[in-house]
Amino acid sequence: MTQVLHGRGSRGDAHDAYMARLGDVPILTQGAEKELAVRIEEAELAVARALFFSPAALRALAQIGMKCATDGSRCATSHVV
Repeated sequence: MTQVLHGRGSRGDAHDAYMARLGDVPILTQGAEKELAVRIEEAELAVARALFFSPAALRALAQIGMKCATDGSRCATSHVV
């Protein structure tokens, strides 16, 4: 497959613009990357806790549990998020 790399409206325009701006964005330092990873993990945990203690989520989980109790082994794969 041949791609046009230059010319109006071609994929090259977007790629060239991206590459031209790439140098304008500072990269993360090792410390900043670790700090960002910790913040992301903390946010994911906060979301999981909020869902776990949500009455609607608990009702849905109870319904899934009851369905699994009656459906047997099919439950393990049918409710994976």
